[in-house]
Amino acid sequence: MAKSPRRYLAVLLLLVLFFLLGTGWFVMPRRPLPDVSEIDQVRATVFLPEQRVPIKFEIPKEFLPRIWAAVQPAKRDPVPAKWVVLGDLTVTSKDGRQLQIFLFKTGHRPGAFAVGPTWEDRDYYRGGDSAALEKALEEAYEASKQPH
Repeated sequence: MAKSPRRYLAVLLLLVLFFLLGTGWFVMPRRPLPDVSEIDQVRATVFLPEQRVPIKFEIPKEFLPRIWAAVQPAKRDPVPAKWVVLGDLTVTSKDGRQLQIFLFKTGHRPGAFAVGPTWEDRDYYRGGDSAALEKALEEAYEASKQPH
């Protein structure tokens, strides 16, 4: 029993549709970072210039928009390079969920970071400017030392 050309066409169209949807999902821009308004706290562990050991501090909330802007716009990087580690941020959302953001120095634009619930389960992104990110983190650290 021969299959009709319409059936072949329908199957072919479905396969093309699934391919396009799958490819679109992979290449379409996604929002890798939560909105600043959804964040309760961000703890940083970073290597700043002139420091021999990593510095740990809570990032003042007023610095979050600037730090987020320093890694935007971001585009997923399926084949990341080996960059110098700048540090990491532990983000706690207002609903209690935690997210890890791993920061890197690239030496040029765009910057790089990885996001995920853990180091083992992360996605890499390229975006923003490593120098601007480092400057924003330095200023956030200095502000964190001020009495509230």
